[in-house]
Amino acid sequence: MKNQRKLEISKIGTKIPKEIYELKRLEILLLPESGLEEIHEDIGNMTNLRSFVTWGCKLTHLPSNLAKLKKLEQLVIAENTPWNRFDGWKIIGKLENLRYLDISDCRLQNIPSQIFKLKKLEILIIRDNPILPETIEYLVGDTQKYFPNMKRFIFYEELEEEDVLFINEFEEKLMSDI
Repeated sequence: MKNQRKLEISKIGTKIPKEIYELKRLEILLLPESGLEEIHEDIGNMTNLRSFVTWGCKLTHLPSNLAKLKKLEQLVIAENTPWNRFDGWKIIGKLENLRYLDISDCRLQNIPSQIFKLKKLEILIIRDNPILPETIEYLVGDTQKYFPNMKRFIFYEELEEEDVLFINEFEEKLMSDI
């Protein structure tokens, strides 16, 4: 298990088991329907992690060591319920190589300013959030100004077929490098 490069565990519970943080070669960590409430500082030791995906979580905090993950390209923290108490935006803003961010269905009313620091971002998914339409219009009009590498900015309820294909292609490429 120490040489494992991809790990998927559904319904992991409120905490990631310590043994997972010891998987130094792990590149992809998928925790669907997690119920996750806490991520330990030890995640910063997982320096090969390129993709961290969780949804159905209850995170209010992200550890500062998450910013040490220089290879992290994909971050999905969707369906996270307590966004009104979430203080992890500064950490997300420090993920300088992040190319894909999905914060769908998190009850966001505004786009956190720290996201604008993600200059390598190619895909931003903010579906199913009550973000003000004028904020979306403003961002769509100046997408290249804020995100020079942006290829997909997905904010509408239903994914269009071309978006699904683009996302699948991105994820397949990420996985094929393993």
